[in-house]
Amino acid sequence: MPSHFGGESMLGRLLLLFIVVPLVELYLLIEVGSRLGAGTTVILIALTGGVGALLARMQGFRVVLQIRERLRGGQLPADELLSGGLVVAGGLLLVTPGLLTDAVGLALLLPFVRSRVVEWVKGFIQRKIQEGSIDVVAWEGDE
Repeated sequence: MPSHFGGESMLGRLLLLFIVVPLVELYLLIEVGSRLGAGTTVILIALTGGVGALLARMQGFRVVLQIRERLRGGQLPADELLSGGLVVAGGLLLVTPGLLTDAVGLALLLPFVRSRVVEWVKGFIQRKIQEGSIDVVAWEGDE
């Protein structure tokens, strides 16, 4: 029986990631290029990458400050760590050429979008723990 984290389901997700997404990106670039012109399309991709890099840097610093504040308060910064991972993912998507990846990457850098994604990820992880798809193991001390 294939699980959600391995087997056939994982193969399907990899197929989607490495074949379908690049084909959609190529289609979008051709369509936008035919309407705006090749030069304008290249400039658009470069601008979204540059603006995205600046936004990723700003949001990254913001998340680091939030993590520090939580730690100073003696609290585990779980949400902030997830948010930081999403900022990194958004930054990586922005350096990947394409319009779809730029749109998703920029969305992940917006705090109100990112907070909703963090809540979704937490719910997803919680459901997987309850289903037994994810095992939680406590590790204590140096052994």
